[in-house]
Amino acid sequence: MPGVYDRFNMDLSNGIRAVDAGEEITAMRIIKTDLLEIVKLMEMHRQNQIKREEETEAKIAEMKKYYYSQEGMEAEKAKWRQIYYSDLKEKEKVVNEEEEESLEDTELESDDDEESLEVTELESKPMMEPQLPPSLLPAPPLSPPVLPPPPSSDN
Repeated sequence: MPGVYDRFNMDLSNGIRAVDAGEEITAMRIIKTDLLEIVKLMEMHRQNQIKREEETEAKIAEMKKYYYSQEGMEAEKAKWRQIYYSDLKEKEKVVNEEEEESLEDTELESDDDEESLEVTELESKPMMEPQLPPSLLPAPPLSPPVLPPPPSSDN
């Protein structure tokens, strides 16, 4: 009965090959479907990217048109003026606060200074150098004599 067995094996192996081929076709179909979905997603992504680029370009064109218009230029100037003056006001506040603090400090120091001045005046009086008599004082520098202008020869 070897013939029956061989025939059974052949049928079995052919069946396996057919199943393998069927699975392969099914797998290929799945891969093809997945690839088509990926391609569609990539196309959609690219279209979205193009759309965003066009929207950005349109916004840039609108901004250029606005900024180059008289109204836009005035609005920009006003905006930057506002920023500039608000910065100046902030700096002015800081300077005023510093001045107030320094005035308070100087008032406190001036009270201390008055007391220290009295002490230094008392200390400095006995230490003063004696005055020299006028004959020993250095002479003031002599100035050159003033000469009359030369006579003019208009005759």
